[in-house]
Amino acid sequence: MLYAPYLLLSLLLPASAYCQANDAKDADPRAQIHILQMDEDAPVDQLEAPGVRVHRLADPLPPSEMLPPDERNRLIHKLNLEEATADWDALEKNLLFLRAERESIERLRARYSEIPLSTLRALREEIRLYREAMARVRP
Repeated sequence: MLYAPYLLLSLLLPASAYCQANDAKDADPRAQIHILQMDEDAPVDQLEAPGVRVHRLADPLPPSEMLPPDERNRLIHKLNLEEATADWDALEKNLLFLRAERESIERLRARYSEIPLSTLRALREEIRLYREAMARVRP
């Protein structure tokens, strides 16, 4: 397992050189190459280049799009979704919340036919209210 960081580096260095050659500094940030440092001893300084974003272990995490688990669980309880989500893991619950926020109500209804339409609408509204409240607290 000691060679894993170096294997990763050997795969990513050609990509770094490609980005340097194409001077991708004005490119869309979503089109950048993102390198996650998985080992604090792995040398990542040489990988910084235009079009490459290095995320070090010490870097703070970006704000999450996921609702905090306690808020998600509070809304599941409030909207009586415990039974519908009883066998779901955290990922499936998070996906429900992300989709409720981003997808059309028709697509949600097709994907989650076991959940009443009124509950899906209420979930979308609760998420919207939560986001608005958080925007006021953390501008």
